[in-house]
Amino acid sequence: KFISDIGDGQSIQNNLSTFSSHINKIAYILNYKHSYSLILLDELGTGTEPESGSALAQAILKELLQKNCIVFATTHLGALKTWAHSNKNIINGGMQFDKTKLNPTFEFQTGLPGPSYTFEIAKRMGINNNLINYAQSLIDNNSINLEKIITSLQDDKHKIDIIKKDLVNKKDILNQKETLINKKE
Repeated sequence: KFISDIGDGQSIQNNLSTFSSHINKIAYILNYKHSYSLILLDELGTGTEPESGSALAQAILKELLQKNCIVFATTHLGALKTWAHSNKNIINGGMQFDKTKLNPTFEFQTGLPGPSYTFEIAKRMGINNNLINYAQSLIDNNSINLEKIITSLQDDKHKIDIIKKDLVNKKDILNQKETLINKKE
């Protein structure tokens, strides 16, 4: 069975905020009796206070894992990214982003969550530097450090991937040369 909560279903007509719309769908998903379902959850934990949203999202994911569901969940919540990274039953991942152009590459990378690039994108979209600098001064140092660590790890992984490709190419060349030498002997 495939079940999803994707998009923003807020509705004045149905008296649903962004958060209550998500929770309404998630309640259905949690009450669904079939284990081993594939579940897609977009922006899990959003639409409410971030700390509470992260805690609720963590509890929801834990429940779905206990039901043996396969879950793909997206989030920008740092606390949820950190929790997922420390959980052996979860594979963290993130969409790649070209840091210099501030554009998505549409490549998915497993092993590390993606940074949000909040301030870089805000600056690119026209928010002035004074406002951005002030906003950055309001953030807990742990959140800033998490983003820096994620970015640094992604940079390191990218460098390692390039080195691995180079080594595979060199190995192929060596194997070809070895084959030629063996044929001459």
